[in-house]
Amino acid sequence: MEISPLITEKINILFRILKIAEHGAVVIAVCNNTRLRDEIIANLENKGNDLGISFIEVKLDEKNRNLIGTLEKFETDSKLPDSKKRVYSATGIEEAIPEALTQLNLKRDYFYDFRYPLILWVKSETVRKIMTIAPDFWHIRAKKIEFIPRDEQVMLNLDELITLDQFTVNREDLLQEIRIHEKLLKSLDESNDRELTYTLNSLLKLGVAYGKLGNLQKSSQYTERGLKLAKLKKRKKYLAGFINNCANVNYLQGNYNEAIKLYNQALEIANAAEDDRGVATVLHQLGMVNRDLGNLEDAIGLYEQALGIEKKLEDKRGISSTLSEIGIIHKEQGNYKEAMKLYDQALKIDEEIGNKKGIASTLTNLGNIYYLEGNCEEANELYKQALNITNELGDKKGTATAITNMGIILESNGDYASALNKYQEASKVLQNLQIYNHNFIDEKIKKLKEKYRKKV
Repeated sequence: MEISPLITEKINILFRILKIAEHGAVVIAVCNNTRLRDEIIANLENKGNDLGISFIEVKLDEKNRNLIGTLEKFETDSKLPDSKKRVYSATGIEEAIPEALTQLNLKRDYFYDFRYPLILWVKSETVRKIMTIAPDFWHIRAKKIEFIPRDEQVMLNLDELITLDQFTVNREDLLQEIRIHEKLLKSLDESNDRELTYTLNSLLKLGVAYGKLGNLQKSSQYTERGLKLAKLKKRKKYLAGFINNCANVNYLQGNYNEAIKLYNQALEIANAAEDDRGVATVLHQLGMVNRDLGNLEDAIGLYEQALGIEKKLEDKRGISSTLSEIGIIHKEQGNYKEAMKLYDQALKIDEEIGNKKGIASTLTNLGNIYYLEGNCEEANELYKQALNITNELGDKKGTATAITNMGIILESNGDYASALNKYQEASKVLQNLQIYNHNFIDEKIKKLKEKYRKKV
């Protein structure tokens, strides 16, 4: 099977990662073609032979769903080749779902101490399952590399676009994706019907990647270029994606009316396509915009519509997120008892599925309720728990939020010096994230400095 220059380039990237990787570095390798995957593995093995690196195949299937147990057996096998370095290459995880993914999520810490790199070969549809069933395992990966030929590339689903509640992203993965698609765009001829599809796909992915990195200007440039092209060429299936991205960028920039207009357009397209997951995603985002505008009853109605679809789809992560959002509205209305009830439901689901980012967010929400009720000690303890998780995940926004909340408690107790340190620490965490507005923290720092001077 002939391997294209693009796939060859990615093989070289993967091999360089494996060559320098230490201890349990996990690389997610995405390949939909079994024959191509086997060719890539053979290519890696040939490269490894020259450097004394042994590639050991690990097969999972319906009978063997225990990846970690299988790795442990290999580690105790004295017949394995004595090489300077060993790389494990695991295939067949699709046949071992969901048990294999549940195990990986619960025992993700195993890979921190594992001595060798692991390549986990998966198909495109499995990536979403890993993110949903094993989000904490997903976060510890060293890299995700897609070995997908151009003629197999498909557009992203609506729920994979720049959503307002992101999975913690791997910056290096995004930068690599940007490099690849910017390079592809230079070689594509959009006047050619087939290459037009690749052009739209790359523009969509670039808009998403830059949005996740917080570079809204670049995200807007690629998204608007793609939107104009999709309209001009009447490529309706791409319109929802580009419109949703435009809406998210406008929301994050504070252009709420324009965001609502665009979300409603995306919602109409998703409904026409009978895309339930896409409909739920847009309803959720419309709920967030209406909440920020103070239209709380409208926001609850939108969230409840999304919740109904998420329950139908058995989307536990979505259910948890929506319950928390409704809880926030009840908190803002002063219905603390109802808010805590919803937060507790969300926390139970997040703990069940191992969603650490969701757990941290819900702990923060619970802490806010305790603070409002005057129980600062309990609130501070919950903020500390949230901070530990966000630090572990590399979630800078979550970390800054927890630190700021701890500063608010210190300020309310009259400890202005310590509170000021917390606010400045939070501001420093956020300073490189263009996507978030620092005005709130900057204003807190300014006012607290004035208070502190008066006290002194």
